[in-house]
Amino acid sequence: MFLVILVVGGLKAQALVNGLMKHRVLTNPQMLIFKENEQPTVEQWPIVVLKFGKYSSNSEWRKYQEISDDLGQTHYRVRQYYQGIPSFLSTGIIHTKQGKILSINGDFVSESQFSGKKVLDEAAALKLALLDLPATKYYWEDAGQNEALQMATGIADTTYFPKGKLIYVSKGMNLGGVHRLCYQFDVMASEPLAGKSIFVDAESGEIIASNDLILHGDSKGTAVTKYSGTQKIITDSTSTTNFRLREMGRGTGIETYNLKKGTTYASGVDFTDADNTWNNVNANKDEVATDAHWGAEMTYDYYKNVHSRNSYDGNGAKILSYVHYSTNYNNAFWDGTRMTYGDGDGTTFTPLTALDVCGHEITHAVTTNTANLVYSNESGALNESFSDVFGQTIEIWARPTKYSWRIGEDITPSGNGIRSMVNPNLFSHPKYYM
Repeated sequence: MFLVILVVGGLKAQALVNGLMKHRVLTNPQMLIFKENEQPTVEQWPIVVLKFGKYSSNSEWRKYQEISDDLGQTHYRVRQYYQGIPSFLSTGIIHTKQGKILSINGDFVSESQFSGKKVLDEAAALKLALLDLPATKYYWEDAGQNEALQMATGIADTTYFPKGKLIYVSKGMNLGGVHRLCYQFDVMASEPLAGKSIFVDAESGEIIASNDLILHGDSKGTAVTKYSGTQKIITDSTSTTNFRLREMGRGTGIETYNLKKGTTYASGVDFTDADNTWNNVNANKDEVATDAHWGAEMTYDYYKNVHSRNSYDGNGAKILSYVHYSTNYNNAFWDGTRMTYGDGDGTTFTPLTALDVCGHEITHAVTTNTANLVYSNESGALNESFSDVFGQTIEIWARPTKYSWRIGEDITPSGNGIRSMVNPNLFSHPKYYM
């Protein structure tokens, strides 16, 4: 920390601060803290950021998210635009209270790091992107997948067909490297299952970087769940003798569907029960559906009651869960729209609908809608770690008489789990974040 002189238009030329924290990679500092009696007004944040990063008229910072917390603070998330084009990695946060700026922090990429020009058109760039994610079938080639997306988003004409947008990003997501002008395509494939944001250099056609879109975890009725005993759940009744795993009391809803070992979401059907006592133990393992449904309810309740957060996006987004994905599928994932759970192969994993897994996957959705940690390198590791931490926290909060400090203990036949929160070294994971 040291004092600096920062002159901001409309402010007095004086020492504003001014504690600075050096960035581990970038030339510009990572954080600036203002002295209490010299805090700029909220309206001055664009000027503050421009001065902070020594930016010219080529750069503009735009607010893309605003979040208020229980401490009376409001936080603005902002992104850099260089010559009118957004930067994927250059983002910051403006921390404010009562109309004053308390501090700013983030990754403020210098203008000298931006490079490239548009030579390729969008169609040519897309062909190169698809070569990076070959598949026998893509989501947009399946009308059912497009229909499911339209239902989930409420946008009638949307499809999964990749649309390129110009954006700056550095090779391998290396923040300190050269940030090239690229096309970004979000590509989803169903056979084999994969999803990536692919960044194609708009000048050379080189694949500069990619970012996973499918985020994997390591993997008033009564529900007799597989993993959490008998629990109370909320369902929807279509008649006095037909109930389904849907509810509208939390956010805009929590819904749980049966994929019947398929992989097309539009083919998902309701789990149903005749008396609203869900003890559906059968050869299809349908009892695990209530684990997913109750797990989603408990995860919603945890974030709402503990953190005052209304669903994963803070605005009551519907939580969709799809169970019985594919055959012997040893994973669970959040793909940006929904949670999906495989049944496991019975040797490596049993059905992956345990409470800590549900909390883990839905926390990926929270992360996407808050910090939006890129699923790569250090930020990708943090993304997974936060899901582990909150998945475990949700398990303890919702199931205080039955929990352990291991991740995935319910879904491994041995009961050993796949990670330990007490001794990470048991599974060859580091104890410390260095």
